[in-house]
Amino acid sequence: MVVGVIPARAGSVTIPNKALKEICGIPLLQFTIRAAEKSLLKKVIVTADYPEDVINPLINDDKVIYVRRPEEYCRNDQPSTIALNYMYDKGIIENYDIICLLQPTSPLRGAYDINMALLTYFLSTNDSLVSVFKTPPIKKMYMQGAGKISSDLTGFNKDVDEMLYTRNGAIYIFTMHNYLERGIIFDGYPEFYVMESYKSIDVDTFEDLKHVELLIKGGVGNV
Repeated sequence: MVVGVIPARAGSVTIPNKALKEICGIPLLQFTIRAAEKSLLKKVIVTADYPEDVINPLINDDKVIYVRRPEEYCRNDQPSTIALNYMYDKGIIENYDIICLLQPTSPLRGAYDINMALLTYFLSTNDSLVSVFKTPPIKKMYMQGAGKISSDLTGFNKDVDEMLYTRNGAIYIFTMHNYLERGIIFDGYPEFYVMESYKSIDVDTFEDLKHVELLIKGGVGNV
């Protein structure tokens, strides 16, 4: 069985209370909740350290539940996967074989992307999947020093650059068994689900918030 997991936390270094910062009047976290609600996922767990009366109003589908984590499982120095450890130890996700981890900082990732990532995963032979976007080709890189620009550090190889992708952090799909056994959510050869670059914005700064808002006002994404 597959379960969607949306891990969030109240603390944020770059943007205080980032998960609840509004974009076009909608909290950042709710974009991911809405996408999960509209997706083919049958069960979704939102987990954070916010009080229930803060998160529950953001949920509009019975298939989505909220699990509040203690603050010691929501520290800045911990990976988001600590939420999996907590919920597994509490018996909340022990009966699920596959985790679809949806980072709440990717507001332009929609239900279509979740569904297509799941389809890609189940049609593949890999144990894990990560969402990526095609990396723009790097033609020249220069180092500035002593008041001038020195020689380029790398060249442009069209054949290589066409195959380069960057992980965007929007979607991870993996088996709970591998995570418990190895402590990782993907190995060195995960399946790729390729997303458009504009959907791959990972909100980490106030500039990112403004960028997403401009895109949505311009007709990109579902609000």
